[in-house]
Amino acid sequence: MARNIGADGRTVYRAAVTITDRTTRDTHTDYEGPYATAAAAQARVTFWTNHLAELHPDIPAADLDTHNHRHHPHHQEQP
Repeated sequence: MARNIGADGRTVYRAAVTITDRTTRDTHTDYEGPYATAAAAQARVTFWTNHLAELHPDIPAADLDTHNHRHHPHHQEQP
């Protein structure tokens, strides 16, 4: 399926999952998207929150941050 989400300049959303290493306190963030609606991005946030809690029950909730990002694409012509 072809996707042109954000190609027309409308607001797009993405899911962000940040995990903090308990020993070094370094963080790593992964993103999914873009999605056309906040609800679609939130569904992915919910999925990853539940999946990671199941997969790694030893990771405290304080070390896991999942949230949506709203983004307004800015297209620039390239030479």
